[in-house]
This record gives sequence, C-alpha cells and structure tokens, in this order.
Amino acid sequence: MPKLILVTGLYRSGSTWLFNSLREAFDTESGLTALYANSLTPEIIARLAQHAHVVVKSHHAGIDLLQACGRSGGDVFLTIRDPRDCVASQLTQFKMRFQDACAVVTASCTAALAIATLPRVLLLRYEDRFMDNMRLLDAVNHRYGLNLSRARRESIFASLRRETVAAGIESHFSAYETEQWREQPLYFHDPARRWHPFHVGDGRVRKYLEVLSAGEAEQVVSANRDFMKRFYPASAEEPPSP
Repeated sequence: MPKLILVTGLYRSGSTWLFNSLREAFDTESGLTALYANSLTPEIIARLAQHAHVVVKSHHAGIDLLQACGRSGGDVFLTIRDPRDCVASQLTQFKMRFQDACAVVTASCTAALAIATLPRVLLLRYEDRFMDNMRLLDAVNHRYGLNLSRARRESIFASLRRETVAAGIESHFSAYETEQWREQPLYFHDPARRWHPFHVGDGRVRKYLEVLSAGEAEQVVSANRDFMKRFYPASAEEPPSP
C-alpha cells in the first residue's frame, strides 16, 4: 500500500536532512514524489492513487495532510531541538533578526506539541545526533521493508554527510546569475532537496550560550514553556545564563 510519509519539526532541527534521507531511501524506478507542502495537494492525492509513496516535508502541516498520512498507514517523523539553539542557528546561518527567528521557532514548537500527541509519531531529537550515523536509515529500511542493500544505505548516508551536503549547496547556488543568495539565504532554496544557502551548520549543542544574550535565551524559554517542560524539562526551569 502506498504511504504518505510526513517529515515535520522545528526549524533547524534536522528535518531537511531527514527529508532527504527518506527521499533517497524511498526512491524507486517508478519515481517518487518528494516535496514540501502544508496541505493535501492534488499532486499528493494523484501520486497515492498511482500506488507511489510520497514523502512530504512540512513545518506547518494542516489537519488534512495529517489525516491523509494516518489513512495511508504512514508515519510522522517529528524532529525537535532545544528552541534556544534553533533560534541561535537561524541567526548565524540565515541572518535572521532575533524577534523573527523567535516567532517562527515558537510557531513550530506549538505545532510540534500538538503533533506529538498523534499516533504513529516517531520523535527524533537533534541532540541525539540521528544525522551522524546510519542507525536511522537501517531502521527505516527494516520498518518499511525497503530491502535496501548495505551498500545502498552506505551510499545514501555518505551523500548526506555534512561536508558533502555543504559542498553540493555551494555548487548549486554558485551557478546562479545573482549573488543575492549570499545576503538573503532564506529567499533561495533548492526546490528538489529544500536546502537553503548556508543550510549546513556546525551541529553544536547549546550554541545559544555563545549567540544569544541571557535575556534573549530566557525570552525563547518563556515563549515555549510548555514545549520545554514536555521535551526538555531539565532546561525549562534553569536560571538564565550570566
């Protein structure tokens, strides 16, 4: 049975890496639909009717998309990260203003809290470094009976290593006639793989300590207190950094 596989989560929590990992794992000779969508589009409906798997990345998944995922027997992969690090990464990689970064991360935290209560949700924490080893690909291969060879799984993982992805992104955007992507990375993306310029960060945990002021860090925690209590209880009540 064709499945709608949904990848969603906080901004800067590894969801794009996961989307591309699943995109490659589910790819077949008959073609795969892998796209960004926040609602159940005609393209998704048509591809499921053609008995093809669909992998969808979304930061604001609508109820129709979530219901379609459930009906197909597909899973929701939900990636999370300490929101303070998400905001810090938005600032360093995408040159966002603090208030804008805080707002979009807070919106994704609210969505993640609701999605986490649904059935068939697979939670992935950025801090567990799921993108740095092959265990996730091995689990997906087994869970969906994809019969990917060890060599194929190793090839997919190698193509998604941090340095390989960064080099591919640089090559892709360097071919553009404009250099504007260097100054406004959020306004440009690879339409197939959803990578933005400078998408690949350093992967550090608790980077917010070096990027955000104590007041900014506390503002992020305060705006996402319920999320922090649910997923990062030890950090929810810790005092602001000096």
